Amino acid sequence: MKTTAIAGFVLSAALLCAGCATTATNGTYIENSGYNYRYITYITDDAVSKITQVLPPAKTQLNLANADTLSDKDLFGKSLINGLRQHGFAATTGIPDTDSSFLPLTYALSNLDTPNNFHVVINIGNYQFSRLYRADKAGNILPATMWTVRR
Repeated sequence: MKTTAIAGFVLSAALLCAGCATTATNGTYIENSGYNYRYITYITDDAVSKITQVLPPAKTQLNLANADTLSDKDLFGKSLINGLRQHGFAATTGIPDTDSSFLPLTYALSNLDTPNNFHVVINIGNYQFSRLYRADKAGNILPATMWTVRR
């Protein structure tokens, strides 16, 4: 009985982790009550800064996976693509040529347990960048963790 309970827990944890590690669709999934455009700008600038430390901007071509265009409501996606372009990345939307060297780009920005906690995950090719942020009572957003970069 004890072995079955442990096996069930391990299986549940593995499924939960697998779900967190993949991003089926791109988007900004934050509650309006916790949203502030300054937060999006700060998180984007921070993410682009980290990505440029890991991937060479002038040599890396990115393609937004799982979407032909960006939604007008997806302010993080638009900000991320623009920030990457401003730092020298070739970042496109739509379907690239089959012989393309573009790396697939997926992302998600979401709230955690409250509107003041945010989690960003950006997948580029074999890399995954993730970080937690927290908005304080004064309305400032700050990193709550270090960047996690997995390959």
